[in-house]
Amino acid sequence: NNYYSRAPFYWPVGDKWEHQSGNYYPGTILHDSDSHKYDRTRLHDMQFNTTILALAYYITGEEKYAQVAARNIRTWFIDNSTAMSPHLNYSSVWDGTGHSAGVME
Repeated sequence: NNYYSRAPFYWPVGDKWEHQSGNYYPGTILHDSDSHKYDRTRLHDMQFNTTILALAYYITGEEKYAQVAARNIRTWFIDNSTAMSPHLNYSSVWDGTGHSAGVME
């Protein structure tokens, strides 16, 4: 389960890749129609939802919110069968390989 992200400003031009500042590759903006292809939107959604659940638990004291928040954390980071594994080979990919810029995500 490797976390995969796409470099937002790199486009294939012939047999090379070209940086096009300000011109986003489809799916690289959060919640773009094609963003389901990459893990960045999924990670953002998990973080947002888990924060809301934690706040709901804090405000209400209802365990059901804490349980779902904990399940989100286990699913993404702890359970070996579902956890996302960060690796530079799959971060900020633009030419078939990952790049260190993906560390910022």
